[in-house]
Amino acid sequence: MCESARFAETDAVLQSLVNRSFPRAMSSMTSEESEGILRKARKRSDLGPTEYLRTWSINLLDLPTEELVKLVFDIFQDVCPPEYEIKDEVLICFLTAVASHYRDNPYHTFLHACYVLHAVWMILTTTELSSYLAVHERLALCIAAICHDVDHDGLTNHFHVNIGSEVARRYNDASVLENHHCALTFAILERKNCALLASLPKNIQSEVRRIIIQYIMGTDMSNHFKLTSELCQLELPLLPSDGDDEIPTELSVEDRVFLCKAVLHAADISNPVRSFDVDYFMAERVQEEFKNQTDKEKELGLPVMAHMDITSESMKYQAEVNFINFIVMPLWKRLAELFPSLDLCLHQMRANKEKFEKLAEYAKSEESEASEGADIQ
Repeated sequence: MCESARFAETDAVLQSLVNRSFPRAMSSMTSEESEGILRKARKRSDLGPTEYLRTWSINLLDLPTEELVKLVFDIFQDVCPPEYEIKDEVLICFLTAVASHYRDNPYHTFLHACYVLHAVWMILTTTELSSYLAVHERLALCIAAICHDVDHDGLTNHFHVNIGSEVARRYNDASVLENHHCALTFAILERKNCALLASLPKNIQSEVRRIIIQYIMGTDMSNHFKLTSELCQLELPLLPSDGDDEIPTELSVEDRVFLCKAVLHAADISNPVRSFDVDYFMAERVQEEFKNQTDKEKELGLPVMAHMDITSESMKYQAEVNFINFIVMPLWKRLAELFPSLDLCLHQMRANKEKFEKLAEYAKSEESEASEGADIQ
């Protein structure tokens, strides 16, 4: 197949995905529909995002998609620079379209994306991070956060590569899902009624596209240990104390991109810094997705990754303890060193870990008793 035909085929695939579900979200809304959503969102945001969003304890678990879209709208209203003149109607259409392209998976859903965006926004607004970033970089980070798993099918890159799926072939087995999320993000942004970036200067549009791609690609878990190690080497310059809002010249463009990648990745695995009920619920959903995949792998005779093959209650809880100890804690600990106001997140994480440890111990004792009883019989 010639190169032009191959790219035309890829574009057609993306276009079909854009139109796959909730097609009216991608078409022009009626003025009544648009105004109805905006009216509700504005009423809720009259208090300002600080009043109901600026807490790590926020619980979104029971909110319907429409309410989640309104919440995300409020966050974007807080982040969108007024000088870019992004229209509310375009923002609503974009967010509704993005929401419609998250699948009904156990874990990788629009709810997860909202929690990731909220974590990013919390870091932006409760630490000094914003002072190191240009306004377009903050906006790009939030777009990447809400879009970072769009159209995720609940399976891992490892699975896609092993079965030789269409998406794995399209992206040559390299960060296949992250590449897909990026491509679909910009397919949505190219729609006229979702053109969130259209009012930005052309040079800023190009830069925003470049860094959104880097941010989303940085969420590939295969990069985790390298990213965490590099973050430990990053030192932030002292901020000016005279109220000057200029970006510190000592922090290079590359360092700012890397810092945002680290923040988005940390937000992507931030369930353990939430209240235990949220962390527990989301952990259950992750385990359900793992089981769905390992069942498929066993049926197909494919290799199963050990950390996903959970066969008992005690293993399930211990897996969460290990996830906190070896994955989440090192990254968040370094973030808290750079931004000390995140210390409270570490306290919550440690409290959640202790609860999972107790659950693992209890489950293990129950399993031992059941095993002994079976041996006696």
